[in-house]
Amino acid sequence: IRDVTERRQSEAALAESARLHHHQSRHDPLTGLANRTLLFESLKETLCDISERTTGLSLMILDLDGFKELNDGFGHRAGDRALCEIGERLTGVVGESATVARLAGDEFAVLVPGRNPDAAQSIAFKILDALALPFNVDGVALRISASIGIATAPDHGEDADVLVHAADVAMY
Repeated sequence: IRDVTERRQSEAALAESARLHHHQSRHDPLTGLANRTLLFESLKETLCDISERTTGLSLMILDLDGFKELNDGFGHRAGDRALCEIGERLTGVVGESATVARLAGDEFAVLVPGRNPDAAQSIAFKILDALALPFNVDGVALRISASIGIATAPDHGEDADVLVHAADVAMY
């Protein structure tokens, strides 16, 4: 009879380490939101489903207006706190059926299942309303606005790169 307790503990520790690495490689370390990698994985998976059915999706790309000035004026720690709060506000607006991702810096994406462009536009307006509420940065109430572009699949494309590009162009 052998005691395999140590071996099982080692296997469990390795499995937990692999799970943690997998999570970290697909999530933004600051906000905990999905990152670009996970967004593209979700986008590609959803696009495969679209080609098999008549469903669709909307992709929104958001860029915060004047965020550099917040970082320059109040420091990166204040900017980081604002980014975390923005992530929370976005998640609160879109709910669990959508994927919210921080792509880089002050750029976010929202992946919404469904083909209804009016519903996506309604969500975009709700996002703008949520961001219009003041942020408390070191005792100062600041307002942050955003530019949002929306692309829908299959209308604007059925490829992840094409959709991201279309939403990016719409944002500008």
